[in-house]
Amino acid sequence: MKALMLAFGFALPYHVLRCASAAGAKVSVLGNGSAELLRYSRHCARFHRSRFDCKSEDYKVIAAEVADVVESSNVDIVFPTDDVSTRLLIILREALGIHTTPLPSLEQFDTLNDKWNFSCYCQDIGVRVPATSLYQMPQELIRDIETGRLALPLTIKPTDQSGSRGVQHILGSADLGVIQSIDYAPLLVQQHIKGKTVGISVLCDHGRVVAHNIQYYDLEEYRVFRNDDLRENVDRLAEAVGLHGMAFFDAVIDAESGLAYLVECNPRFWYSVYLCMLAGLNFLDLSLHFEQVKMLEEVIADAAVAGQIRPLAAEPAAFTILEMIRGLIVQRVFGWSRQSSANDVDFLFDMIWKGLAGCTES
Repeated sequence: MKALMLAFGFALPYHVLRCASAAGAKVSVLGNGSAELLRYSRHCARFHRSRFDCKSEDYKVIAAEVADVVESSNVDIVFPTDDVSTRLLIILREALGIHTTPLPSLEQFDTLNDKWNFSCYCQDIGVRVPATSLYQMPQELIRDIETGRLALPLTIKPTDQSGSRGVQHILGSADLGVIQSIDYAPLLVQQHIKGKTVGISVLCDHGRVVAHNIQYYDLEEYRVFRNDDLRENVDRLAEAVGLHGMAFFDAVIDAESGLAYLVECNPRFWYSVYLCMLAGLNFLDLSLHFEQVKMLEEVIADAAVAGQIRPLAAEPAAFTILEMIRGLIVQRVFGWSRQSSANDVDFLFDMIWKGLAGCTES
C-alpha cells in the first residue's frame, strides 16, 4: 500500500509515521516546517516539501500539491497527523476525490476540537464533564474567585491548543497570581477533578465505537486497563455526534467517586499512538485497512443471515479474519509455510464456523 501522510510538525507525525510503516504502508510525507526532519527517517519513503502556509485559509496550493503527489506516485490512501492536517484533509478530500482514512465531518471536528464547544456539547447531551466556564479577561476570573462565585481548585486552559500548552492549575489561593500572567484569551475554566488522569482512544464508524484503548500514561509507566464508566460516556458522545474516524479523549477518574469525567477531545491521531501499537493495537493499521474490514464485515453479516455460517459479531470477526489473512500471506511470501494453500482456506473457514472464539454474539 502506498500512502501519503500530511504533516506540519515533527513529534506527533513521527509517531504516526512509525505506526503506518509498521502496518505495512510505504509512506511518503507532504509537509513543511519541522516536519522536514521526517525525511531522515527510514520509515519515510520520500519527502515532498509543501509551500502551504498553515495560518492561511487559501487551500489552492496544498490542494494542487496533494493531487500532484497522489497522481505521480500512484498513492492508494492519504492520511493526516495533527489538528492542522486533519482539518485540512477533511476540507480537501471531497473536492479532490481522494481516498483517505476515516475522518470526521468538518462540523464534528470543530465541535470536538474546540474545548469550549466540546464541554458545552457534552453538557447538553448528558455526558459527564467538569463544570466549565469561559472568561475573556483574567481580572473577571479573579473577581469571581474572590467573591466565591467560583470555588477552587480550578484548571485554566486555552480553547484551541493541545499538548498541555497554556494549562494552569489553580489549586489554592497562593496560585491566584498565576492568573495575571496568562497571555491568551479566552480562558476556559474547569473544575479541577482530583484523581488519576487517563485517556481513551477510539476508532468510530459513523457514531459506533469499533475499537478502543483506555490507558494510563506517565513518564515511567504505560498501562492499559478497563473502565466501563469511561467507555459508556464516550460511546454516548460518539453516537450523539455521529463521530467517524479517530479520536483521543483526555479524562480524569475521580479519586472519591470513581466516576470518569471527560476533559477534552482530540479528533485526530494522538501523541501516544505508538504506545498503543506496542501494546498490541495499531490504530493506523485499522484506519489504513478500514475499507477492507468493512467489506469483510458485510460478507460475514450476509452469510450469517443466509445461514451459511453461525451468527457472529461481524465487526470483531472481520478484524480477526483480516489479521489472519495478512499473517498467512506473510508466511507464504517468506517461505515459512509449506502446506497447501487449500489448507489455509479450510483453516479460515473452520475458524469462522466455530464462531472465532470471543466473537460469537451473546
